[in-house]
Parts: sequence; C-alpha cells; structure tokens
Amino acid sequence: MGEEASQPFFQQAVELGVTFWDTANVYGLGSTEEFVGRAIKTLARREEIVLATKVSGKMHGGPGGSGLSREAILEQIDASLVVSAPIVCATKPHHLAGAVAALDVQLSDDEIGRLEEPYTTLPAYLW
Repeated sequence: MGEEASQPFFQQAVELGVTFWDTANVYGLGSTEEFVGRAIKTLARREEIVLATKVSGKMHGGPGGSGLSREAILEQIDASLVVSAPIVCATKPHHLAGAVAALDVQLSDDEIGRLEEPYTTLPAYLW
C-alpha cells in the first residue's frame, strides 16, 4: 500500500483515539517508518502518542545492517524516525544485553541539540 492510500487509515486511527503506533525498520525497508512519521506529524502531536519501532531484521549486508549487536542497534536507531525520542528496550530477555550496551553511549553537543529539536521525520536508509 502506498502512502497516499494509507492516509485514510491513519486519519481514522487518530479520530478513534489510537495513541500507540508500532512499526519496524524492515517494514517496507524503512518506508513504513517514513509513512508513520509523516502521518504523526500531520495528524497528531508527537507528545500525545507512543511510538515504537523494532530493529534486528536485515537492512543491508554490512556489520550494522542486522542483528542486535550494539553497533547494529545504534546504526538502526540513527536511521529510524524515533531518533527524536530514542528509548531503547528489549522485548525478549536474550536481547537485553545488546539493548543495555546500546545505551552506553556518549552524546556530542550536536547530537544533544538534535534530540532537543522539535520532531521531524527522517528519510529511510535504502542500501
């Protein structure tokens, strides 16, 4: 389904009070995250919704392109629309070590500034 065709569904979801939006980086190779990001930006206030995305599926053949290593988690967070609200969690106990390792990062002043900016969607990485 293309973005234009999906808009009535997003509109109806907002009108019905849906506040939890779930996606993943592999859905449409990132295009679904883009669609959801633009829908949220036009139809809802970011602070009024819970936005979830998942990583681990193969996005490219490089070392950070799949899996749950610290490197892969950080790369996929950076490529994701949720970089404006980076909350990292694990949905399975055996994924916890990678999620915790991804939190052990020092942010530069530029990265902190980006996180403090108003929410904007990011383009998906397409390798």
